[in-house]
Amino acid sequence: QSLETPISAMLILAVSSPQLAAEVRVVNTLIGTVVGIAFSLLVPVSIPNARAVAAVRRVARSQAALLEEAALTLADRAPHPEEVQAWFHWTEEIEREVIEADAAVQALEDSRRLNPRALAAAKMHPELRVTIDRLDRSLDGERAILLGIGREDPSRGDSFGPELRRAFAVVLDQLADAVRGFGDLVAAEF
Repeated sequence: QSLETPISAMLILAVSSPQLAAEVRVVNTLIGTVVGIAFSLLVPVSIPNARAVAAVRRVARSQAALLEEAALTLADRAPHPEEVQAWFHWTEEIEREVIEADAAVQALEDSRRLNPRALAAAKMHPELRVTIDRLDRSLDGERAILLGIGREDPSRGDSFGPELRRAFAVVLDQLADAVRGFGDLVAAEF
C-alpha cells in the first residue's frame, strides 16, 4: 500500500482536473475493496492441512524405516562400517525432510492469517510444530544410537555378542513401530 500512494498521487496530479481524478480513484479503491472482501468471504482459500500433516507423517515413517533397517542388520550380523555410513547419510536425508515438513507447517500458519475458513477451523499448527520438534530430537537420538552401533570394531569379531545384538535389534524394531505409530497418530488426529 505504501507504493500505491505515491503512484495514485502522481496519477491525480498528472490529469487536468485533479479533484475529479481523486474522486474516481477513491471510488475505484472502495469498489475494489468491497469486491475483494466479498470474494474472499464467498470463496475462501483452502487451508493446506493435508500437505503439512503428510509431510510430518513422512518424516516419522522415514525414521521408522531407518530403525527397521538397522534392526534387521543387527538381528542377522554385525553391520559393516559402510552400512553404518549409509545410515548416517540416510539421517541427512531425513533432516531435509524435517526442513520440508517445517516449511509446510509454516505455510499452514501463513495461510491461516486473514482466512475466513481459519475462523471456523481448529488451530492445529502449534501441535504440528511440537511434533516436528519431537521428531527432530528423536532423529538426534537415532544418530547417537547409530554412533554407538558404528563403534563396534569388525576386525575384533562380534564384540557385542549375537544375543546382545538380537536383543538390541528387538528394541530398535519396537522403537521403529513406536515412531511409525506416532506419525500415524498425528495424521489421524489432524
